[in-house]
Amino acid sequence: MKSRLGEIGVRLHGLLRELPDHDAITDTLDYVIGAVYGLERAIHCCFRNRPGRWEGAYRPFLTKYVLDIAAGRDTSSLWVAGFYFNSTIQRLAASYDRIPGLLGRELVALESG
Repeated sequence: MKSRLGEIGVRLHGLLRELPDHDAITDTLDYVIGAVYGLERAIHCCFRNRPGRWEGAYRPFLTKYVLDIAAGRDTSSLWVAGFYFNSTIQRLAASYDRIPGLLGRELVALESG
């Protein structure tokens, strides 16, 4: 997985160098770079996917985590790993929503130019 992240990093680096310096492009690539960071952090924190629903009561753990977070204390590494993984998914979804608009703008500019 680390080598795949490295490959993605090289590709993103290339896109940043090759694509026009346009705010919408930069913002979208920034989201994707954040997704790569989130995935790297999730892996670093030993993310494990749950096969289904939480076993037992999860909410009592959240009551502890929120106090730990608010006090600046370390919290569950598994919770942190899930946080980074979920951040990755949200950033990819946001990027996915932006890309058609970028392509549409580019196509319109090419057609009118």
